[in-house]
Amino acid sequence: MQELQDRLDREFFPHLSSTNPITQKNLQVLLYLAVALCGEAGELANEIKKVYRGDAPLAEKKEAIARELADVLIYTLKMCTQTSTDLERAFLDKLDYNRRRFSSGLSEPTASEPDNREKDGRTDPPQPQDSS
Repeated sequence: MQELQDRLDREFFPHLSSTNPITQKNLQVLLYLAVALCGEAGELANEIKKVYRGDAPLAEKKEAIARELADVLIYTLKMCTQTSTDLERAFLDKLDYNRRRFSSGLSEPTASEPDNREKDGRTDPPQPQDSS
């Protein structure tokens, strides 16, 4: 991954070198990367929305979805590199945290942590209609 990150920096981000760590003095770089990551996640969501509402079949949008996922990964890796975050370690730590938090599975709250979706005004997303 580091080799890919270095190539990406040389070719597309010479002004945001991953060898320049983010510190308290250059937080604007972290802000830029966070905003860029959000933008790419929005573009990914837009492609998925087009499939969900029936504008295009999934097979037709898979390549666009893959491109947007790659963009999300690019900015995620840049942020990890420049904040000295070991993403693999963070992922494993998060899995351990979730195992402790959700004893009956990752998606369902435990009895000690009630489901607050109704109280918070959240509901499950609507299910797509079968177009056949």
